[in-house]
This record gives sequence, C-alpha cells and structure tokens, in this order.
Amino acid sequence: MPDHSPPAADKEESIIIVSDVHLGGNIGSHHNKFCDFLAWINTFPQNVPGIPCKEKEDPRPSTLDIEFAPLTKLVLIGDIIDLWDPKDQDRKNVILESIRPFSLLHTLPCDKVYVTGNHDADLWEMVKDDKSPNKRSFPWADGYDFSIYPRHYPPSEKTSADKTTRKVNRGVSVNQTHYTFLHGHQFDGEQVTFVISEILKEPFDPVDTLMDLANMSVSKIFRIRSDILIFCLWVLSLVLMFWTVPYDAVVKNAFVLVLSLAVAVPLLLKFPRARRVMGERKPKWWERALIEGLFLVPFVALVAYCAAFATWPGVLPAPASFLIPAYAVILTLFALVIVVPRLIGCAQRKVYSHFASRDKSVEEVLKDGFVDERDTITANVVVFGHTHRAGYAKKTFTPSGNPAQERSKEKLFVNTGCWVDTGDTRPVDTFVYINRTGLYLLKWKGPRKINCLFHAPHERLRAIAP
Repeated sequence: MPDHSPPAADKEESIIIVSDVHLGGNIGSHHNKFCDFLAWINTFPQNVPGIPCKEKEDPRPSTLDIEFAPLTKLVLIGDIIDLWDPKDQDRKNVILESIRPFSLLHTLPCDKVYVTGNHDADLWEMVKDDKSPNKRSFPWADGYDFSIYPRHYPPSEKTSADKTTRKVNRGVSVNQTHYTFLHGHQFDGEQVTFVISEILKEPFDPVDTLMDLANMSVSKIFRIRSDILIFCLWVLSLVLMFWTVPYDAVVKNAFVLVLSLAVAVPLLLKFPRARRVMGERKPKWWERALIEGLFLVPFVALVAYCAAFATWPGVLPAPASFLIPAYAVILTLFALVIVVPRLIGCAQRKVYSHFASRDKSVEEVLKDGFVDERDTITANVVVFGHTHRAGYAKKTFTPSGNPAQERSKEKLFVNTGCWVDTGDTRPVDTFVYINRTGLYLLKWKGPRKINCLFHAPHERLRAIAP
C-alpha cells in the first residue's frame, strides 16, 4: 500500500496542479484537450528539452529542459466539474463530459486530490462525512487514493498541543519548500454566498438551489418556450381570478376551455399507445381502468361538460367559477418549482458575468481580496485558480503584531489559469508542475508543444521564508 500522507521534506515529488476545467459547463470547457493532457501525463517520465520561458526567478537561458518524473500526486483545485452553471441548465451534460476525463484519472498511477471550488461545491456536500469534516478519501486503482477536500489542501491544523492557538496552514513540503493549494474564491469579494455560508457553517447558495430544481426530471420535460408560455398563463390566471370588468364571464370561460383542451388533447392522442402497452401485459382490471382512463376520461369529461353547459347554462355553473382557482394553484406550483428556476438559470450567466472577478490578475486578487491580518497560511507558495488568468505575484507582509501568528514575510502566489474559452488572448490550457527542481507555470499545446510562463527554482522559493 503506497504512502498517502502529505509529502515529507526529503521525499522526491512530482505534482501537477490544474483548476477551472468546468466540465459540462456553459462557459465552453476544453474537455477534449484536457483528456489529451491526462493521456500525456500517463506517459511520464518525459524529458522535454528547449521549452521557451521568458519569466524566471533565476538567470537561466531563454529555454528550459524540464524532466517530467512519474507523478506522485495530481491536485485538482476546484471548478473541475460545473454543477452551478451546467450547459443548457442540464447536469447530465456534466456527467457526459466527465466520463472520459475521470476514466483517464482512474488510470493514473498516483494519488488524486480534489479541492472543491464555488462551481463544484455540491460535490463535497454529496460525499462529506461528519466523522471526517475536512477530507473524504476513496480507494482507487492499484491502492492509490482519490481524496476530496472542501476548502484547501492540506487542511489547517492547530499550532500547539493545548489547542488554544489559531489553526494555520503549513502546506506540504517539496524539497524543503512548502506549498498550499486552494481554489481562490475565498479571495473573491463578489462571493457573498460563500461569506454567508462561512457565517452559518452551512451551505448557502440560492442559485444552486434553483439549479437543483431546474434539474429535476419533470423540469427537463419543458423547453424554454414552454416555460415562458406557462409563466404567461400563470400570470393571466391570477389576473382572471380578480377580473371584474363587464363580459368577464366570456373571457374567463374561454381561458378555462382553451387550457383544459391543452391538457386533454395531448392525453387523448396518447390513448392508443396506452391500450397497446396494456395489451402487452396482464394487468388487473383496476390497473387497466386506471391507466386507460387517465388518457381518455379528461377529454370525454370536457366534451360532456361543454355539451351540458351549452344545453342547460342556468343549471351547471360556469367552468371559470371553479376551474380558474384550481388552474391558478397548479400553475403557481409549476411556475415556482419549474419555470422560475429554469428562467433564472438561463439568465444567471449573463448577470453573473457583469459582477464576476473571473478576469482579475494575481496582483488584483491580492489587492482586492486578501486580508493580511487574517492570513494563517505559513507556506512559501500559494497555488490557486478561480479567476481564469494564469500568472504569479509576490506579496510582502508587515509584522503581524501577533506572536502566535506564524507566517513568512513574503509569499509567492501562483494562479494555474483555466481550460475554458475566455474570449481574449490570455494563455489557456495552463497548469502548474512541481518537481525536485522547482515550480513551473506551463501552457500545454500538445505532448511536445509546451511553453513556460514562469519558473522558480526551490533555492529561490526557500529564500522567501524568514
């Protein structure tokens, strides 16, 4: 059984970090390229010479020779699948785009770490266990683990035996350099639902709840045009309930009859198929009567009522007097449970794009969302994603004034970038690679087509520490 504990200081590691693939999402996932990338990882060890690199923390030539050793760990830091904004508001697309990538992940001979982000937070809610509030592990092929973490990897820990001090995140050690991994929505001021969730200690995301409703089986029967029609009929039914102008009986009865026909006629057209299906079975008499009656009786009853009402209008009440309130209740249920969630789901991407901090550089993230006084990360390097903009920045900290708060005077922040359409010329299909020599921020264009966006050797990274 392999060792699945965080890497020790003297253990040789080979780690790849990826974020923001958004499998099955509306944003345009590069899932085919990601699959090719995972297949390439399976070929390690690889030596790729002459990789162009302009930004380095050491005076090396303009190209690097990178040795990709067999992976010891693959770290996925959030928004790998997109349960929050699925394509066509249908989470089955997430499953369809995830089958091949996760099949390739399963074959990788290394441990896999999955840190959930804001678009796949539901994954943690599905698998969390009260006995292990910070981690859930599943054994995969050849004794390796697939572990899911809700906030960051590794989890924070107390700094003293008496458990009186704050938790800190020391990171994992690779060649005496400490790294911590998180998605990065913690630094995003627009993530109000995340803040409320932290306060409540329970998930709070109304839009995500609406997406749950929009992905019910009955919700998927309807299309957008049907949703809009039902919404309009709902509003009209509420208006007609309080309609008091002259000739209101004509308008109300017309509404009731048209809506009744819209329900009864489709059922009537399914009646022959209902009889065929029942003929292929040996149903009890009450089962046959129930099933066939469901598709035939509404239309027969409607015709009979209309004939009786036309013959004796003074005896039978107008259908509007009792059917409009019933329709109003039914349409209200449909609107609130099915129609409104689907319409909001279709509009949320356009609304969210006006407020999202997805395009922020690392410098902007640190300026707008990183609170120095609340920092409890003691690692030399913080690797994150979320903003879809690969890059790096160093941050220098002033003394905390709190002797119990351990942290380095300077940290390197590295954004892994994304694997989705961005609509501009920024680098995409990017990832971070960490081995015994240092950290590399790389752009993958094919097995032998890799560009280096940034490189920092461990000697330089260790110098960041106090």
